[in-house]
Amino acid sequence: MSVDTVSLTGWGRTSPTTAVRFRPRTYEEAAAVVRGRGPRGVVARGLGRSPGDAAQNAGGSVLDLTGLARIGAADPAAGVVRCDAGVSLERLLRVLLPQGLLPPVVPGTGRLTVGGAIASDLPGPDHRRSGSFARHVSALELLTAEGEVRTVLPGTAIFDATAGGLGLTGVILGATLRLRRVGSAMMSVSTERAGDLDELLARFTAGGDRMPYASAWIDLTARGRSTGRGILTRGEHAPPPVRPAHAGRTRLLPRAGAGRGRSSAPVARASPEAPGPPPLLLPRVPSVPVFPLPRVPSVPVFPLPRVSPSALASPRRRALPQATNSPKDSCSSRPKLRTSSSRSRRRERQMLDFTVPTLMSRMDAISGSVRPS
Repeated sequence: MSVDTVSLTGWGRTSPTTAVRFRPRTYEEAAAVVRGRGPRGVVARGLGRSPGDAAQNAGGSVLDLTGLARIGAADPAAGVVRCDAGVSLERLLRVLLPQGLLPPVVPGTGRLTVGGAIASDLPGPDHRRSGSFARHVSALELLTAEGEVRTVLPGTAIFDATAGGLGLTGVILGATLRLRRVGSAMMSVSTERAGDLDELLARFTAGGDRMPYASAWIDLTARGRSTGRGILTRGEHAPPPVRPAHAGRTRLLPRAGAGRGRSSAPVARASPEAPGPPPLLLPRVPSVPVFPLPRVPSVPVFPLPRVSPSALASPRRRALPQATNSPKDSCSSRPKLRTSSSRSRRRERQMLDFTVPTLMSRMDAISGSVRPS
């Protein structure tokens, strides 16, 4: 069993709350969580498709039942199947439809659990004929607040309180569902437009039982004469003779190696009696020759001559003559100007003093050696 602290929301992704989530794998682990609950209690949760906050428990514990996902063998003769509460309806349909079986009530989405469908007592598009989901439950296993697992049958007070009770009587761990036979997994669907609400309701009731599945989308932005206009969709299971041609070329087989607790969803495989079209052979594309690049000759590196430390000694600088006022030129206070030859010699000495040491220090940094000063 895994335990973590998560932020949870409903299907509307609003008002998130933080709770400690427990994900049991067996009934015993689920009972241990219920018996060891804190002051905030524990709430059961499936795939999080509740419109509100029914599967949230701020500051408390949440029992994630998606780990309980075992599907028992279906009995086609009796028309029943036993499964855990954490099994999604989508996965259940993938297992039952290849056997020609289907739950009588299928909601608008398959991404919800069997336990959530019973706790919410969901309707389906054929609600007028089949009723709600809990009507087709033969038995269910209920984990009570005392940590006991009870088998609850229809017709009892606790069953009626559990169906649509949103988990207030306990945690649903498993159920036995009654099934019905269908001709195929294909549907024959018709779509009609209604100009207003009266016409939509009239079309809704005029269909009768010929097409049991019916649902409508209403445009709530329409005003005036178009108030309540919508689109009505009705359907029924198509018989095998009207199936698409490609449906006869594939058969559904159970997945090999599906063990206990694993998904046994059927896999579509090609039938040996009706092979598919031959593979399309593409012309072979000739390979493009690769030409090697010419080798670039390396550039020779000439080492710099080693300079002795004595050559780096700075030559003695001569002091510049001070400006003096001679008696002959007492009216001039400017120092005597140096000749062009003395100025050029001074510039050469400065270049020798500052350029050569700087060059040698950069050479030492490159070569990585330290020379004595």
